[in-house]
Amino acid sequence: MRSRRFAILAAALLLLMMMPIGASAQDDSTTFINGKWSELYVTSGVRLRQCHFTEKSLFGANEFVSVLIVAPRKRIAVAESAPGTLEKTSEIAAKQKAVAAVNGSFFRMKAPYGPTTYVRIDGKFSGIDNEGSSRKRDQFESGCLAITGRKAVVAKALSKELDWEDGIEAEDILSSGPLLISGGVPEVFKDVKFNTNRHPRTAVGILPDGSKVFVVVDGRSSKSQGVTIGEMQKIMMWLGCTDALNLDGGGSSTMVVRGKIVNHPCDNKAFDSEGERSVANAIIIK
Repeated sequence: MRSRRFAILAAALLLLMMMPIGASAQDDSTTFINGKWSELYVTSGVRLRQCHFTEKSLFGANEFVSVLIVAPRKRIAVAESAPGTLEKTSEIAAKQKAVAAVNGSFFRMKAPYGPTTYVRIDGKFSGIDNEGSSRKRDQFESGCLAITGRKAVVAKALSKELDWEDGIEAEDILSSGPLLISGGVPEVFKDVKFNTNRHPRTAVGILPDGSKVFVVVDGRSSKSQGVTIGEMQKIMMWLGCTDALNLDGGGSSTMVVRGKIVNHPCDNKAFDSEGERSVANAIIIK
């Protein structure tokens, strides 16, 4: 098993080293790949890998990174809280009897509760009414995760139309953003504080073989400061993702495995597993 450990990461690093990038980025990629990663067998086709980068060794900061790799044959799905409510990611996972889960996309934290991005579950529209809305699309809905059966893809917005997701044939769709990588090409981001400040972040990516990758980076702590959107983009590229999408972050960033929170949600301002926030939806691993 040791020989297979991070084989995808090693391949991604090799490709990265062939590209003309700065010395700092090269050092960070090497630090990331060579970190002291722990590995947990969750179930067949699902692995959890975690690393705590200390002594400000990654991006000049302390960072706690959790990576969940899900084989192509394993099903994932979008699941939501009970109508008109918010529920913790761990509660949604338990209700769905999921082996693992991460938080989903953006939502209203005050009544009326619910998602603020397009959501489709089991073929049924479950999110905001984009069609006819006066709200303009922005970076927070620049892409989506689309799921049909065991196949999952991260897709770029088809147009600037408010209902572009309607043109995608998929059982489950969850829009979010910013889009990090599309077709192997890193996206360019707006120069705004949401992107350039460090926060806890959650992202989903797709590997060339169809595997799904979920990443949570903890933040708002001296033990893990969080990452910018650009830094999360680099992590997803180092993992070998051809497509990747940022999900909701901040206090929402949560990863649940076998019913336990394995990262450090920050709403309680402590570096432990007790600061979980209630959310509108989550991505679950069946």
